[in-house]
Amino acid sequence: MKAHAPTAHGSEVAALRQAIEREYEAAGFGLFGLAQGTTRHAWITARMERIASAHAHLCELVGTEQATAILVALDQQQDGHAERKAEMDHGTGRTPPRRD
Repeated sequence: MKAHAPTAHGSEVAALRQAIEREYEAAGFGLFGLAQGTTRHAWITARMERIASAHAHLCELVGTEQATAILVALDQQQDGHAERKAEMDHGTGRTPPRRD
């Protein structure tokens, strides 16, 4: 993803990116954690709703196309972290998380 030029909203965009990144990580914990059933679903849903809210705010700041590009890049980054963790877990004999 291309770096965007510094703007008056630059620090706000960076803060939103970090918030989205944290929500993706938290959703991953909910997906692969010990919670089950409705609790797990509610946890992940709350994270996804926060991501959607941050995306809407990003759209206002940088436009829909760039905001979506940021979201996709963060999602792919999170997927890469999950894959590396699964590989590391597999290397230590631990069972890697299921990806349904």
